[in-house]
Amino acid sequence: NNMITFIEDTNKGYSHRTYENARLADATLAFAVDFTTSGEIMTQKAAEKYNKVYCQIPLQLSGFEISKLAHTIAQELTENNCHTLNIAGNGLSRLVKHNITQKECDIKVEFFILQLRLCGVVIKEIRSGGQTGADESGLKAAEKCGVNSVCLCPKGWRFRTETEDISDEKLFKERFENKK
Repeated sequence: NNMITFIEDTNKGYSHRTYENARLADATLAFAVDFTTSGEIMTQKAAEKYNKVYCQIPLQLSGFEISKLAHTIAQELTENNCHTLNIAGNGLSRLVKHNITQKECDIKVEFFILQLRLCGVVIKEIRSGGQTGADESGLKAAEKCGVNSVCLCPKGWRFRTETEDISDEKLFKERFENKK
C-alpha cells in the first residue's frame, strides 16, 4: 500500500515549496485552465531554474486530446530519463471559475498519469505541494496507481479552498484519506 509522505516545509509561503518540488523532481507537469496566474508562472520559472523538463497540460482538453498530449509528453519524459514527477497547477479556487470540480480534476490527472504509464514511462515518485486542485489530484493519482508520493506543503499545513486559506494539519490530510 503506497502512502503519501507528508513533509511540512520550514517556510509558510507557497513559493519555497514550489521551488523545492521542482528541484527535487525530474519533471514538472502543470495541469491548469489558466497558465498566466502568478502560481503557474512561478512553477514554470522554478522548473527552468533547475533545468528540469516542464510540460503544460490544459485541463479543458477532452479525454482524447489528453491522451494524445500524454503520448507526446511521454516521449519527452522517456528521452530525458524522467522518473520523478512534480504535479502542479491551478488550485480549486481557479478551477471552479472554469466549472471544473476537484473530482473532475482528479479524474483528468489520474487518466493522464495512466496514459504516461501505458506509453512506458516508469514513474518512481510523484511530488506535489498538496494544494487543492491539481496538486491534490496528483497525490490521489499516485495512490491509485501504486506510486510513492511526497507532499511538501507550506509550514502550518496551509492550503486554499474554493474561498479561503486554511492552516490545519487534520483538515489538510483528510482530503487524501481513502473514502471508498
